[in-house]
Amino acid sequence: MVLVEVGQVISGRFQIKDVITHRDHNGKCFLFLHEQNLTLHATVSIYIAEDIPSGQAVALKLNHKVHYVHYESCLYSRFQHLDGFPRMYGACYESYRPPYGAFAMDLLGPSLDKLVLDAEGSKFNLKTTLQVIDQVITRIQALHTQSFIHCGIKPDNFCIGPPGANENKVYMIDFDLAKKFRDHLTKLHIPYREKQDPVGNPYWSSLNVDMGIKGSRRDDMESMGYMAVFFLKGILPWHSDHARRSPYPEFRKKSETTLEYLCQDLPEEFATYMTYCRSLKFDDEPDYDHCRGLFRQVFEREGFEDDGVYDWAASELELDIWENEPSPGSPQVSAWGGGDDTDLEIAGTVDPVDSVDTANAANAAGTVETFDTVDTC
Repeated sequence: MVLVEVGQVISGRFQIKDVITHRDHNGKCFLFLHEQNLTLHATVSIYIAEDIPSGQAVALKLNHKVHYVHYESCLYSRFQHLDGFPRMYGACYESYRPPYGAFAMDLLGPSLDKLVLDAEGSKFNLKTTLQVIDQVITRIQALHTQSFIHCGIKPDNFCIGPPGANENKVYMIDFDLAKKFRDHLTKLHIPYREKQDPVGNPYWSSLNVDMGIKGSRRDDMESMGYMAVFFLKGILPWHSDHARRSPYPEFRKKSETTLEYLCQDLPEEFATYMTYCRSLKFDDEPDYDHCRGLFRQVFEREGFEDDGVYDWAASELELDIWENEPSPGSPQVSAWGGGDDTDLEIAGTVDPVDSVDTANAANAAGTVETFDTVDTC
């Protein structure tokens, strides 16, 4: 497990300020705010840290599985130019004691899961749901343009921005399960396969993935549909906590849940969207404009005003950790300097053109192992 204490300075630059979550290898979360003792089962820990020179708050993710850090930090670096994707500041791993890796990125606001649970009735109103859906589809489309699928579309993996100009912008996070679905240059799609181990959370995964069919773009879109229903109802028929107050009369397995039952009492476009997603072939490109158009049609029919007002209000959230909000034009950190007596030596995320030279220089100094941001993605 990773033992990093609150107050510890990483690489002479980033001071650990608080703990956000700890997760085991199955994704189970352990929340230990203001505590330094970590569960022995945790393999992933996410911290609030302060960039000492600037005073800016960042998120620092540590993982006991080093290869996940290599892979995920590389993807953050690759996607950070996309709207609604966090900036990546650097990645490293420690191999001398129990091995672990770490990388820093923009510190965002609460996840959509937390926001919906904190909302009145533990669900969003229709207007907020439609505005969020529009952004989520756009994020998924942007990811797909990079030839990757997320494989973990769920409310936990989308956050709003920190208080300020981006407090209502939805960001996509967590790419440790992301997979290439085609060659980025040739556009050749991966082959169809069955009898695959399901990837992602079974609460949110598509029926095809549940049946062991290899994931593709259609599955990200179907998972988004489950999110949309969840936002309005606060639960899905197959969720294990169905015993609590639910708009559904009974618990049903996902495979036994008809779209009519899933989308009952919702605008008909929700069932239309789900039907469309399930009609897609393995290598089909979703019509993202059509999907957004379905929900925008509801927005217009309901007479909602596009005023950027959501269910949540930043002033009501406990988000005082962003006293120093990153400015939109703040420069990308190309490397973290090593501290005198720290456990971590850091190699920053670099431009793909310069990655080989930076890696050679770091290795020559004998301080870090690093990786090429192109070859590893």
